[in-house]
Amino acid sequence: MSSLFTPGRKVIVGMVHLLPLPSSPRFRGSMREIIRRARSDLRALLKGGVDAVLIENFGDAPYPVRSLPLISLMAMAYVVGRLAQEIRRPFGINIQFNQFKAEVALAAASGAQFVRVEGFVDNLLTDSGWSPACAAEVSRLRAQWAKALQIWADIHVKEAIVLGERPLVETARAAIANMADVLIVTGARTGVETPVQAVEAVKAVAPCPVLIGSGLNPSNAAHLLRIADGAIVGTYFKKDGRVGNPVDPERVAELVTLARRLED
Repeated sequence: MSSLFTPGRKVIVGMVHLLPLPSSPRFRGSMREIIRRARSDLRALLKGGVDAVLIENFGDAPYPVRSLPLISLMAMAYVVGRLAQEIRRPFGINIQFNQFKAEVALAAASGAQFVRVEGFVDNLLTDSGWSPACAAEVSRLRAQWAKALQIWADIHVKEAIVLGERPLVETARAAIANMADVLIVTGARTGVETPVQAVEAVKAVAPCPVLIGSGLNPSNAAHLLRIADGAIVGTYFKKDGRVGNPVDPERVAELVTLARRLED
């Protein structure tokens, strides 16, 4: 995993957005279709050359903020288990929203190398309610279940309101002090460009890798990746750039190739 982030390399992480899982409002009734789509998207990402993959229950919106139904967790674990057999490169787990206990448990069971935590040191207000910061709990779960697991922490994450007045840079410092391995900076919403000023400010104080968390595309990659160490990409990789569509391997290859050209 340490080789994923090397000096000068621009790491591109592709999103596997799962279709709605059992118990979510938009579940279509077919686990077979969820697995088929996830496997197809995964193979398109790998064919396009991404460095790592992040598997997320994207289709489960609106997301619970306290606990996900047991059947949804079991379904996601089943899908991840099926995908893990063919990834052959670093992959991570993200269970919306801020379901950090399930993330660490699933990562430990599946062999995932990292988890994405939306509310690591931020107390957040979301459409589904309040989500408290969880750095102390996440770090203890990691120590118990998966010591080598990396924590990729969002700071002032998209689609949530941060409670309190702590500036972005101070949140970044807090995340680092609380043992985050990677910091993620996002725009306001999924697919919205991450402000370059925010990336610059966080990168200036962070001794760890800093990733773009939303909105990267070929038109803004040159100026954003000039600063950041890489990006997590979901929307742009989809056919026609629509987040609900399947992954387009040609779009993946285009952006990965551009990232390689930007490397030192």
